[in-house]
Amino acid sequence: MSDLLYIQGNYTRITFRLNLFLGGYSDMPTIQNRVGTRHQFVGCIQELRINGQRFDFRPSGPVGQAEFGVNVGECSDGVCDQVNCLNGGTCAVRSADQHLCLCPLGYHGDSCEKDTPVHIPYFSGHSYLELPGLQRSVLSYTDIEMVVKPMSHDGTILYNGYSSDRRGDFISLALENGHMVFRFDLGTGPAEIR
Repeated sequence: MSDLLYIQGNYTRITFRLNLFLGGYSDMPTIQNRVGTRHQFVGCIQELRINGQRFDFRPSGPVGQAEFGVNVGECSDGVCDQVNCLNGGTCAVRSADQHLCLCPLGYHGDSCEKDTPVHIPYFSGHSYLELPGLQRSVLSYTDIEMVVKPMSHDGTILYNGYSSDRRGDFISLALENGHMVFRFDLGTGPAEIR
């Protein structure tokens, strides 16, 4: 990664109050204008590091850091297709003749019947993982590293914002027509890097 670009600005830090969302956002229509797409990510994210800190995608507890997630499976698993959803999963109508079990974090399978130790999360396009936000830890320098394996040309990969009302500082990383687009607002208006 020798193609790094550093841009000097007037501000020395960016402030977030929301958690960091990976794979999409809980209410995509509210941020689609900010992030440039209405689609959530479809594919796998093998690793995420921010400022040298590696994030553990397993549920929060002794080892994991994921505070919440919706329909996140292990990368190699398929999408569930039965109406009888177990372990707190909920059935969603996908089309006139298809159903989808939305499994809570820690479960996967056609009926949410399998306990899932998520190490490399798979995102179906109807899923997201909520991790602790960057909060005030982002000062004059932020280094974000991740390895992604996209299975779609469009989708939000990462979003962290100041508040849920779509105002204030934010960063986002999305795929648009197969290209990475980084968008941010440090207080002087939104900007993007393609």
